[in-house]
Amino acid sequence: MLNLILPPDLDALKAILAEDPEFLLDVAAVVNCLGTCRLCERRFVPVAPLVESLAPLYADPKRLHAFLRHNQYVSLSETICGFCHADPGLLNMFQKMKKL
Repeated sequence: MLNLILPPDLDALKAILAEDPEFLLDVAAVVNCLGTCRLCERRFVPVAPLVESLAPLYADPKRLHAFLRHNQYVSLSETICGFCHADPGLLNMFQKMKKL
């Protein structure tokens, strides 16, 4: 199934994502890696599960991880999106709420 929607090499995938960053949300939905931010409820892609899911298709998971991290919809966290993670105020509030 992934072979039908994804290009066969990383360079072609990188070109597609450069033109349409939201394409990554569709890919994540297909492999069941789409998350919802606990703070702002924005849809995002946790990078580790996505790389794990795409590893059989692309032989270089380190390179895949490196360039996916620069997509605006990708987050290193599995619970909050990259937009909230980059905002120290929201992140601080999230950490305080978690302790309660």
